[in-house]
Amino acid sequence: MTEQEYLEHHQFNSVTGTHAGVGSVSTLVLAQNTSRKWASVINNSDTPMVLNLGSAATAGEGIRLGTAGGERKFEISWLNLYTGAINGIHEETGTKQVTVAEGW
Repeated sequence: MTEQEYLEHHQFNSVTGTHAGVGSVSTLVLAQNTSRKWASVINNSDTPMVLNLGSAATAGEGIRLGTAGGERKFEISWLNLYTGAINGIHEETGTKQVTVAEGW
């Protein structure tokens, strides 16, 4: 693959950013997007969360997003490209916020 082909394959021209409310039941954080080339989910809350790829999130199982002072970000890039739905959950009460960005 030439450098130009590599750049064309991995670059993205559109980016969206939003917030998602995550509850104590599985919540859709990012919908499936077969054109996705990059995405980031950042926990903005004081409560640890768990992400699950493709199916409903279950508390205590999956990709853990910590709070301030811990690993609070999950990122998808061409190195670990996943284009399916991402769901989240936490074990506290109320709705907690994550920041979501996606490029395609």
